[in-house]
Amino acid sequence: MSKWGKFRTILFLIFSGVIIVGLFSYSVWGDRIPIEEIRSYVEASQKAPIIFMSLYAFLSMVTPTTPLMAIAGVLFGFTEGTLYSLVAGMVSASIIFIVSRLLGRLFIENILEKESLEKFNGYYDRVSKRGLTAVVILRITPIMPFNILSLLMGITKISFSDYMLGTLIGLIPSHLVTVYFGSLVLTEAFREFSLYLSIAMFLVVMFWVMWKKPVNS
Repeated sequence: MSKWGKFRTILFLIFSGVIIVGLFSYSVWGDRIPIEEIRSYVEASQKAPIIFMSLYAFLSMVTPTTPLMAIAGVLFGFTEGTLYSLVAGMVSASIIFIVSRLLGRLFIENILEKESLEKFNGYYDRVSKRGLTAVVILRITPIMPFNILSLLMGITKISFSDYMLGTLIGLIPSHLVTVYFGSLVLTEAFREFSLYLSIAMFLVVMFWVMWKKPVNS
């Protein structure tokens, strides 16, 4: 595994741990957490959207974006949460694409894992030729993480405008669903469900760690 891969794995485990602990804590002590007051404070703050979008844009470069979308729904509600997460996601996607294009294919191949490169090589010609349509399809389908896909797009021949428009169209469905899910956190039904969700996430992470662990021959 490359150094970049190890760094991403560590961040993923830390981030997943925080989410699991948060869900479990919410299921047990949710009635004591003043989420409504927190949301009211966030909505009243003019700096909150800027701070959130900045953190989202940075974290989405190294961690999964799904929890960040859900957090947007928790803090800002469905409409504003969707808007802020989309804007931040587009900023992150543009930065990663530009950096990837500046660094070049050889550098990107050196920092990414072999599996990601092999998976993307099958789509390389289609992305370069079909442009916008290919980006939309790849963004909608869960082929690989958001940040990895953005890096790999940078080393194709696709234009920046097609990449950005395709990314926007491709991100909208997942953002709508996930932010809406996050906006439901304040309901009693979700608090009861969060215990089972935390257990499910814990099991998924454990299976993922076992699967990623090298097998000694």
